[in-house]
Parts: sequence; structure tokens; C-alpha cells
Amino acid sequence: MPSLSAPLEVAALTLWISDVSGACPPNVSVVNDFLEPLRLTGPDDLLGLLPHLIGFHPRDSLALVVIDGSHVGVTARVDLAAMLTPRHTRALIGQLTARFPDGEVCAVAYTGSEDDAWLVLRRCARILGRRLLISLHAHPNGWWSDRRRGPRVSFNPESSRAAAEATVRGMQARTSREALAALASGPDEADWQEASDRLDAACEELAVLEPQRWPQRLRDTVAACATRPPTDEECAELGVLLCEPNTRDVELVALEKATAEHRLALWSRVVNRIPEEVSYGPLGLLGLAAWLTGNGALASVCLERLDVVCPRSGLRAMLADIVGGMIPPTAWPTIVADLRAHAAAPPGTGEAA
Repeated sequence: MPSLSAPLEVAALTLWISDVSGACPPNVSVVNDFLEPLRLTGPDDLLGLLPHLIGFHPRDSLALVVIDGSHVGVTARVDLAAMLTPRHTRALIGQLTARFPDGEVCAVAYTGSEDDAWLVLRRCARILGRRLLISLHAHPNGWWSDRRRGPRVSFNPESSRAAAEATVRGMQARTSREALAALASGPDEADWQEASDRLDAACEELAVLEPQRWPQRLRDTVAACATRPPTDEECAELGVLLCEPNTRDVELVALEKATAEHRLALWSRVVNRIPEEVSYGPLGLLGLAAWLTGNGALASVCLERLDVVCPRSGLRAMLADIVGGMIPPTAWPTIVADLRAHAAAPPGTGEAA
């Protein structure tokens, strides 16, 4: 199977189908762990919710929602330009159908180009056959369903009921992928020298602390930031602490769904305030926290940055396996249990990481 070279962004939130027989798309509801389901009943609801699942308002993109039995297994977004190449479209759909062999698909092309939209959507239809539930061309001025040059339906995704309910539930849709990427960017050029000076100071302070005390120092600093953002000095310290693998792993195995939102905000703030050379630990943890909260686009952004900052990082490899394998956040406790088992295995048993 050809490989997909374009970045694939996967949302891990789950949609549950209440009736797959009648409507296009079927009646669905978004399951939140603590709230009543958010129900979808038609294309307007689907288009209103998709930016909140993806994490930003897509442009020039193909979005695929894969319905697997009684639930939607995955929501994926990729640049539409990559899908103009037939082998890339086959590779993307191949990834999704390999992961969800019995899944059905809703396909949405976001673009101002009618030709590009229907070229890709028709190709998806040929590959998917009866597994394609609905195809939509979403244009800034409305949407078209299932056929080219059909009637246009005027629509503003930001004003839809589903979008409003998603916003109330904290499912944020940023204006663009660039706005989302700012969460994983380093300090501005004007702030770089001060960030570098703070990093030097943190290195000097931690140099006199025994390495075996670094994990507790990390726990204490993270705990101090439980109800407030970290200071710039704490950001520098956290960046240095996470360069040490054993210390980093303390935070890695402590990551859980219940605290993922806090960790996302914490590690985003740290990444924003420290120089690139020590950002790989916080970037990896930010990507994992994003994945646990269902923010596949931010996880992909972190992966792209890690490819530049530290392509051989262990956290980069873990995040790449998770994103590329479309592994759901529900698998994280099992992953953590495996990490703990490997760490506890005696040397030479073949169990160690």
C-alpha cells in the first residue's frame, strides 16, 4: 500500500450512532464523559461540529468521519492538495479501512474549488463504494451534497446548533491550523535572549541538585502549577528537568485523561517560553496530552515540530506510533502499564525498554 506523505490529523472523540438506516448522515450523538450526548441529525449539524472535532476551521482540506458499527471510530483531516494525487487518496482510505474494516464514511471536501472538491470526492466514492454514506463539498458560501452542480445550501458553521453546543462543552474550534500551531511554538524572536538567559540560570541551579532528586523536583514544580500558569523561570526549569529521561518518564506515566487538559495548558505554556534545544520533552508530553483530550490536530503539530527539534526522541516515536496507528485514548492505561512493566523488568530479561 502506498504511504501517505501528507500530515494526517485524527480526532479521538467518539460519536455514537442512534440510527444508521434512514438519514444521510445518520442521526448521531457526541459522547462526552460528563455531559448528555450532543445529537446530530443532518449535514448542517455535521458541518457545524467538524471544526470542533478537528480543532480548527479547516480550509482546503478533506475530512473523513468513519462510522464503525455503533460509533464513529475516527475523524481525520488532511490537506486537500495531497488528495489530488490518486495514490495518496488510496493510502489515506487504506489506513482508515485497515483500522476500521467494517466502517462507513462521511466525506467532506473544504475548498473554494468545485473541480478539486468533486475530483477528490468522486475518487473517494469509487474507492469506498457502498461504504460511503455521504459526500459534501463545503464552500465558504454553503454546501453541496452528493453530486456536482446540485442545489447549494446556504450555511454558516459557526451559527449551527451543533457548533453552539460543542462550544458550551469546551470543544474549541480555532480559526485556522496556524492558530492551533501557536500552542506548540517557541518564544518570539524578541523574547529569545531572555528565554536563553533563563535557561542558563535553570541549568546552573539544577547542576548542584543530585540527579536522583530531579524527579521529585519535577513533581513539586508541576504540583505548584496546578492552579496557575508556570512562571517563566519555572518553564525554564521544567524544560531542563525533562531532558533527563528518568525524570521525564515520571511525568509520562503520571499522565492520565483526568488531568490531560491541565497538562495540555501547562506544557503548551512551557513550550512557548523555552528555547528549542530543550523543548523536545515538553513537546512530546504536549502531543500526548492533546491526543488524550481528542485534539488530534495539535498532536500532529507537535509531531511535526519534534521531527525538526529532535527526530530521534523516544516521545516522538511513541507519538508517531499513536497518531499513525489511530490508537484511541482509551488505550493509554494499557500503554502506561506496559511502560511500567518494562521499567521494572530486570536487565537482560528481554523485557526492558
